[in-house]
Amino acid sequence: MLPFGLSELSTELIISYGVKLNLLILFVHIEKTAGSTFIFILRNSFGIHHVDSLKIRNRFFTIQNLQFASKVFPTIHAISGHNIAEPTRHLKGVDAFLATFLRDPVNRCASHYQDQVLRVNLKLSFAEWILDERYQNLMVKRIAGEPDLAKAKDLLLNQYDFVGITEHFDDSLRLLNIVSPYPLRYGYMRKVVASENSIKQDLLGNAQTRELLIRYNDLDQKLYDFALNEIFYPLIEENQSQLEKIDLPGEVYRNQRRWSYQLSTGYNKFIFRPLVKLMKAR
Repeated sequence: MLPFGLSELSTELIISYGVKLNLLILFVHIEKTAGSTFIFILRNSFGIHHVDSLKIRNRFFTIQNLQFASKVFPTIHAISGHNIAEPTRHLKGVDAFLATFLRDPVNRCASHYQDQVLRVNLKLSFAEWILDERYQNLMVKRIAGEPDLAKAKDLLLNQYDFVGITEHFDDSLRLLNIVSPYPLRYGYMRKVVASENSIKQDLLGNAQTRELLIRYNDLDQKLYDFALNEIFYPLIEENQSQLEKIDLPGEVYRNQRRWSYQLSTGYNKFIFRPLVKLMKAR
């Protein structure tokens, strides 16, 4: 699995804006897959060289958005967000290291609903919420841009450089340590953790709601099984001897007061986002 080659587009960006586009880590952030925790690692590793794609607030982060971001950030090493979706189409031709995390889809979907109830004050019942197509087979849609399982499998196998598994988070980080184009600070702080899990447990324990979870995530289940058994486990086995030598940092941060993390969030919030608003107001 090789990253995209340097394209005419990348050369055009360099000529037009005088900004060197290094190899970019593009992180496709799927809700409730430990993505926020992984983004902590990216922010802490890259500081002001990390772009929060959600500051654009478009459905998809596109080439045009990257062109604008390249004028705001001194250099860009990583971009992450929920709107980094099907980057092989929306960011086609960019020299990129594609990464994502997948999670058991039944648990992921139950956690997603619980999160919306607890953090967004969602009032819909689960049976009503899951009928919204936006929440069905979300992993396949985020990878393929549509509910196309075959396409999602092909992209993960042939275009993605790293596919982490939430249930094997630390082993995923060890694997990333081998393949990452940049050194990363692997100590992490767990982010967006549910204050309590009773809603999720009720959904999983109830026969009717569990059946809905399975029914509306059938494509995601097939994608997860494929990624786990055809990509992740074989890579773990292939690199076992090397992985055993990798020690992750003993420190798991208890707060987010890391200078590089704060620089990243502050630059995105107080410089990048206001400039995005100004651009859209024109």
